[in-house]
Amino acid sequence: MKRFYTLLVALSIGYTVIHAQNETKSLTGTIIDNKKQEAIEDVSIRILSLPDSTFIGSTTTDTKGNFSVSNLKTGKYIAVISFLGYNAKKIPFYLTAMSPTFSAGKIGLSNNAILLKEAVVTGKAIQVVVKISQIVITVSSKKERTFFKSLRQILYNLWRRSQFGHIIF
Repeated sequence: MKRFYTLLVALSIGYTVIHAQNETKSLTGTIIDNKKQEAIEDVSIRILSLPDSTFIGSTTTDTKGNFSVSNLKTGKYIAVISFLGYNAKKIPFYLTAMSPTFSAGKIGLSNNAILLKEAVVTGKAIQVVVKISQIVITVSSKKERTFFKSLRQILYNLWRRSQFGHIIF
């Protein structure tokens, strides 16, 4: 009977340890602007495993700056938090059987915007040269013939007016 209880205790401890290791873990937090103390929406949070920085998953913040990344396993991670116009931040964290959820709390991002006085964009259009030696068009209706006769006359006049027989648009 004593062996039965010992076996039962050993099995229940083994099941608990195995179940705890397979239990999914998560990371939660809120991203705010350091200066304004307001939530920042659509901030990117990437989860990388340590020590090799393998990509595990990602998410973005909601309208209140909150985020949650779930389906993580026991291990060491780093959360890379980035958003356009702010300095990126890296938060290392550990997930274990005893602490399946890591709450990063409020994470403040510092503004790194660089203001430009002005931006000037210039461009050049290329010259298009069309060289036509002969066009053969077969038409069947009277309307088509009239249209293409008019087109032929327009092209001929353009050709005569252009320099060296090239049509320049």
